[in-house]
Amino acid sequence: MSARLSAVLLLAGLIAPLTGVAADAAGEVGAEAIWRFGSKLGIVAKDARSVTAGGARVDLSGSVLGNAWLIGADLTSSAAVGADLTMRGANVGVTGRVGGAAELSGARVTLAAPVGGRLEAKGVEVRIEAPAEIAGDAEVSGGDVTFSGKAGGRLTLRGRDVLIDGAVTGPAEIVATKVRIGPNARIASGITVYSIGEPEVAPGAEIAGPLTARSLYEAREMRPYLQGAFLAHVKLALVLGASGLAAGIAFLLFGRGTVEDTIDRALESPARSALVGLGTLVLLPVGAGILALTVVGAPLAVALLLLLPFLVLIGLSGAGFGLGEWLFNRAGEPQSGGARGLMLLAGLVVLMLVVLVPVAGPIVVGLATLVGLGGFLVALNRRLRAEDAMAG
Repeated sequence: MSARLSAVLLLAGLIAPLTGVAADAAGEVGAEAIWRFGSKLGIVAKDARSVTAGGARVDLSGSVLGNAWLIGADLTSSAAVGADLTMRGANVGVTGRVGGAAELSGARVTLAAPVGGRLEAKGVEVRIEAPAEIAGDAEVSGGDVTFSGKAGGRLTLRGRDVLIDGAVTGPAEIVATKVRIGPNARIASGITVYSIGEPEVAPGAEIAGPLTARSLYEAREMRPYLQGAFLAHVKLALVLGASGLAAGIAFLLFGRGTVEDTIDRALESPARSALVGLGTLVLLPVGAGILALTVVGAPLAVALLLLLPFLVLIGLSGAGFGLGEWLFNRAGEPQSGGARGLMLLAGLVVLMLVVLVPVAGPIVVGLATLVGLGGFLVALNRRLRAEDAMAG
């Protein structure tokens, strides 16, 4: 497939989630390398050499001899993947066997399948369920983390609230504010827990080696905060918050109606907004990369990449507006421009405090930014459609 045709397909996938036009692709695919982009993809692979796919919704099934790489919003894989599997999206679900390593990231990540190599999973909510058996080392990070599978190598869990309720053969380490060890836990080589307070150990849990409980502040993840880097994080949060405030004020001055619509979309449909926001931020760099392969598309690729920081700031300001509305105006009463500005400031202050929380804070603020961006894009699309309808 030519680079130009790939670029056209990718741009269709970027535009479709915003316009509501579905670019569906489904059907069986033989033993070639699969390369597909669209709004909604259903791919049934038959011993495909590899799979690269992206879209608002991607469903991969069948069998892949080599690597599989999926990006977008709502991603599922029930395929038997012979080598490595990489999935980056809002909702990520894996029920098919992975022969090599698995790298999964998103707002919500669920793994319920064996992995032949190393596992790396990151998300706001991460669930490694009972059918999952990890042959190599496993590293799982998130806000709420549940591990009820089996780990053959070293297991590292990081998060705000962590539950381990599975079997671990190698050494285990947990870094979290709250740690629970469930009744089905079978830990063969001991476990080290860094947390605030003692871990909760349910009756029935079996820990063959020592259970070493230490303060959360002794964990290596906390060392940057204790060695002066915390001040740098505060400065970065202040710069980010100030940038979001400036973007939000400009947004308010030049698009008041879109601001109100963005708040409505973000609060009424946060999941859909997050999917649209994540799909846009993930697919935009990929589209730029494909366009850069062509001489004609190179300037457009640069323009797309320059658009990314602007979109992030719009998303952050949208999250600030939405959080301010949720905190101070749940009744949805009309507000003046000055009141909206104060709500924006309050929302951004809360977000910047949250981002300073180790491990989970940046993930939560990142998700809020995706919701704000998606709300803005959906609101902008609706207003443009309404204007076109009136003009027609």
